[in-house]
Amino acid sequence: EQFAEELEDVRWGLFSLNTSRWLLARAWTTDRNVRGNRQGAAQITNWLPRLLADDAVALQLPRYQQQPEDLAEQLPRIERIQAWLHHARNVVDIPELDRLYGELNKLALLANQPITDESLDARMHQAIAVYQNRAWKTLLRL
Repeated sequence: EQFAEELEDVRWGLFSLNTSRWLLARAWTTDRNVRGNRQGAAQITNWLPRLLADDAVALQLPRYQQQPEDLAEQLPRIERIQAWLHHARNVVDIPELDRLYGELNKLALLANQPITDESLDARMHQAIAVYQNRAWKTLLRL
């Protein structure tokens, strides 16, 4: 109720208008240095696989197979990988990315659950399932 009232406030209209103007003017591209222009011109197919690979390595799934109770600390990284796979998995040329996306969704759900003996066991098995996924192994090799 309070949220609905907030949305009717004038400042949201102003925010929307300013954001729209910022996007239309491509204001994020102004005042870039040469490196920023080069990076901004890079195709997503060139940098996204490397970004996903870096996050896959940093996730350290074997550690969470041994310590599944600590998996929740990696939720931001898991969610970032999920977001990229959800919106751009058709851009990355790695087999079975859809399956990896589904397995990561299961892992994130388990990481959000309260810690019980059953959930720890499920976390461990799901971490193994993700780690053994063909697309995950490909990411780790990039």
